[in-house]
Amino acid sequence: MVHTDGGWHEVRVGTVRSTAGEMIGKSSIARFVDVERFGADLWRKACQYGYRGASLKAFLGDGSHWLWTMADIHFPDAWKILDWYHLAENMTKCGNELFGEGTQESRAWAKGMRRIMKKGKVQQALQKVEKIRVRSENKRQAKHELITYLTNNGERVDYPRYPSLGLPIGSGEVEAQCKVLVQARCKQSGMPGGQ
Repeated sequence: MVHTDGGWHEVRVGTVRSTAGEMIGKSSIARFVDVERFGADLWRKACQYGYRGASLKAFLGDGSHWLWTMADIHFPDAWKILDWYHLAENMTKCGNELFGEGTQESRAWAKGMRRIMKKGKVQQALQKVEKIRVRSENKRQAKHELITYLTNNGERVDYPRYPSLGLPIGSGEVEAQCKVLVQARCKQSGMPGGQ
């Protein structure tokens, strides 16, 4: 989110990476546009980097429904992969709510969940979360959110297989571009929304 023109606006950021084809390398785009326009722009950028002729294609996302919808429209033949770091972040957030922020129990629980998910065992992870008994509304909500997140993204967590195919599991490149393209540039002194 960037504050400009008197309000907060969402900046959509995507990175295309190619290891073969017409252009080897990576390129990022950042846009103040709706999802449909952003999807079309990202697809064009991917095509510049050889997407149409690529034998192996992947689309990484943070788990947001709008991203998977966009991927289905513009990148239907790509492997859809849930970003590992967003998954780990969601498990840590839930653990902190269930067992206390930063506690040994919370860290151990999140570490155990990461081990299960690194093996791609969604059902085992879901069972582990579902059997936790909670009383408070906050804990119930945290538990529900993680169950929903795992259920909605269960088809995109085959982490043992992705590396063997040469596919990435993390979207660190996009996160870095968010900092460079959005935060650093849009929040500079003299820029709209800057300091």
